[in-house]
Amino acid sequence: MAFLLKMKVLVTALLIGFLGLSGMVQCNPSTNGSNVLCNSRVFSEGDPFTISLAYVLSELEAVTPTRQGCDYYNISPCPNAFAYGHARCL
Repeated sequence: MAFLLKMKVLVTALLIGFLGLSGMVQCNPSTNGSNVLCNSRVFSEGDPFTISLAYVLSELEAVTPTRQGCDYYNISPCPNAFAYGHARCL
């Protein structure tokens, strides 16, 4: 009986220790690009695709670190020039 009590105390202490340490873990997202796929076309400043691309890039940078798993897909809301994006924290 004493053995079971000691095991319960040990397991409880380990769980409390693990949960206490897991609350202290902290990380900073890496914003370095690891893979970029783009075409070589050049677009003017007022071009609808340039506006769409700027929107998607801005959203990817702002939202990805706040998402669970740091994995975010996005598409521009402009119907005449879609831009797609995917970002993931490593």
